[in-house]
Amino acid sequence: MPSKKLNKQWMEFILMELHEFEERIPMTPTEKREVRKWVRNGNRVCENPWYYYYDNCSEMNYLDALRCDEELINKMTEKM
Repeated sequence: MPSKKLNKQWMEFILMELHEFEERIPMTPTEKREVRKWVRNGNRVCENPWYYYYDNCSEMNYLDALRCDEELINKMTEKM
């Protein structure tokens, strides 16, 4: 079981990543809320739960994967 100190250090690290990401990447308020929720749950902003990857085989960040997922859902529901 990880120590509380390790958990605190991890949260500090991923929150720092989030802050840097938010400074660089424009987001809608809804997207920002979703990204923050993902990070608050202990995840890195540079990872995603869908295992989506860019063409160069590097993992998509959460926001790009979220946008991609929403686009796929919209395309699928248009065809119904």
